[in-house]
Amino acid sequence: MFIKEEVESHGIKMSIVPVGVLNDIKEDILNFKEKEHLNGFQKWITNEAYVLELPDPEPDFTAKSIVITATPFRMIKAFFKHKNKQAYHIFEFAKDGTQEFITDIFTSHGYKLQNIPWFPRKRLAVRSGLTEYGRNNITYADGMGSYFGIETYKSDMPCGEYTWREVKNMTVCDNCGICIDNCPTGSIRRDRFLIDNEICLSHIFEMGQPLPDGLPKLNHHRLGGCYCCQDMCPKNLEILSNITETVEFSEEETNLLLSGTPIQNLPQNLSDKIHKYYMNNYYDVIPQNLDVLFQNV
Repeated sequence: MFIKEEVESHGIKMSIVPVGVLNDIKEDILNFKEKEHLNGFQKWITNEAYVLELPDPEPDFTAKSIVITATPFRMIKAFFKHKNKQAYHIFEFAKDGTQEFITDIFTSHGYKLQNIPWFPRKRLAVRSGLTEYGRNNITYADGMGSYFGIETYKSDMPCGEYTWREVKNMTVCDNCGICIDNCPTGSIRRDRFLIDNEICLSHIFEMGQPLPDGLPKLNHHRLGGCYCCQDMCPKNLEILSNITETVEFSEEETNLLLSGTPIQNLPQNLSDKIHKYYMNNYYDVIPQNLDVLFQNV
């Protein structure tokens, strides 16, 4: 299929399935609701957030297929200096213009493409053979580890032959358990498929909540989340060891971040850095989380 080959020649993985598979996805979600003990956030996702039906038809646009893409993140290692210590954080960024780029390819072949962001993206990616689940409920793709973004679209392009399989974890997870053993809050459990995301440290970091007492020393290198389960996963080691793009924050800049100085009071060059790397999106939690990085050095 020329469109798939053209997209994948740019380092993006893509799968295409017929729209009828949404019936299987609805059945999957129903089974979740019946068999899993869902917390409040998971109930909101399954009951309100997910789109399990195609939007109403538009003139001259009858959806025939669902397109799922996985695009590797741009990875940057940021170094911070404080009291003769150096800590680092890993930035992950979606590549700008990817949706427009893919849409243009479809358009050049005479087909329409529309992004539907609230399809159950991970499940569609796994069942279509694009990715596999890890034990931590994160999905993994060959050559990308877990550091990629999934997007879902509807298209009027016919599907053709396609892959559609049952959900499963990666076989490497069967005898591993590294993510379970190293989850600092025990949110990844051996006795169930879903993690307890409400006690996941990423949720606590992102919400700016106080850290739980008695946390172990973390293999933690993120300002906006935890990532222990991903950064220690054997499937990600090669990706992490090959990050070549870096940025440095001086000791003066680091001290300003640790002190929680408002962005509007920062020196212009530091303010520019904050916005360039989208740190303004979680600036309020940076003092606590950066302090954790240095505690674990």
